[in-house]
Amino acid sequence: MHAPGADALRLITLRSNDPFNTTLFGHSDRLRGIEGECTVMLVSPAEIARMLIVEGQRVTLVIAMDDRRRAVSGLKVMAYDLPEGCVADYFPELSPLASLSLRG
Repeated sequence: MHAPGADALRLITLRSNDPFNTTLFGHSDRLRGIEGECTVMLVSPAEIARMLIVEGQRVTLVIAMDDRRRAVSGLKVMAYDLPEGCVADYFPELSPLASLSLRG
């Protein structure tokens, strides 16, 4: 297992109000005021500044859990009220990050 670096964040996975099981019927999350897409990465404004990225930028999220590189690219950075040290994104969009050892 790789030790997370100083820029590592804790991942929170979310469901929007539109999916049914793992099927997306729309790209609207009225609970969080997000419209138009689900390939977003929600980050606190403080973390955006710390990581020297900008809102709207597309990034790649890489998991630091095991020896196999798991990543999801093309996530749009959006400022959101989250605790520092955390990042949130939608499931099932982040399914490729799940390690086989975590799947039940």
